[in-house]
Amino acid sequence: MSRIDLHTHTDRSDGTFAPAELVRLAAERDIDVIAITDHDTTEALEEGRTAGTSSGVDVVPGVELSAEHDRRSVHVLAYWVDVGDRGFQSELSRLRDQRLRRGELMVERLAELGVPVSWERVLEIARGGNVVRPHVAQALVEAGHVASEEEAFDVWIGDDRPANIAKHALAPVDAVRLIREAGGAAVVVHPGMWEGEAPLPRDVIEQARRRSRAT
Repeated sequence: MSRIDLHTHTDRSDGTFAPAELVRLAAERDIDVIAITDHDTTEALEEGRTAGTSSGVDVVPGVELSAEHDRRSVHVLAYWVDVGDRGFQSELSRLRDQRLRRGELMVERLAELGVPVSWERVLEIARGGNVVRPHVAQALVEAGHVASEEEAFDVWIGDDRPANIAKHALAPVDAVRLIREAGGAAVVVHPGMWEGEAPLPRDVIEQARRRSRAT
């Protein structure tokens, strides 16, 4: 029986390992297939697939798109997209730019709230990759403002917390359409993350299904 993990991140977004190292670790753990699904970037895919060829791990190309419904984060995984699709890459670039600016504004807001962290340190934590909220959370831990990254989200930077900054994100149905237009397959992930652990609203699911059938 094959061992498969279709949701992994590298240091190109909020993961720990470089793409080749991630694939190597998967091989060491006898995982046959992984999907590299960094937030809003496909930068890791070439290195990851090259490493997969040499290590015997099948690397599925993917990306995790930022989406939002009723001011709540909704993450949509894209598998097997055409990474050369101009429309798809243009949207990813815009989302990354928005993430960068959002990070800056969150750091400014934290300073106003009396819990300062260094923007330069946030960038160092991101290691030149996509800036995401866990990077800010780590900076909060290092600065001694919270005991854990989970506490950073619960108290300061989670949805509806005082230092959170609204991001520009796609509607879930638009994310699905974008993925389909780039030749990929879309999957909504960790639906239990929303308030009350409620599933994705039924109207959103139905809209996504209609858009998918129409493309």
